[in-house]
Amino acid sequence: MTARPRANEVAGLIEALGSRSSVKVDAARARLSVIGARAVEALIESLDGDDDQIRGHAMPLLALIRDPRGREPLT
Repeated sequence: MTARPRANEVAGLIEALGSRSSVKVDAARARLSVIGARAVEALIESLDGDDDQIRGHAMPLLALIRDPRGREPLT
């Protein structure tokens, strides 16, 4: 059973989506997809950020997680 992620873990993973290291980005994407619905709010918030790379990775993650809260921000 996976332990419940802490808010700072999710924030750190979202920050890692903007990394220049593809290994860090891939690891963050994998972990966020496992965390799933518990990361949705933070992923939605990241869509309003200034980092195009983070936004570009957050959108497909929201689509993958398929949480209803992510539909409107994606459209």
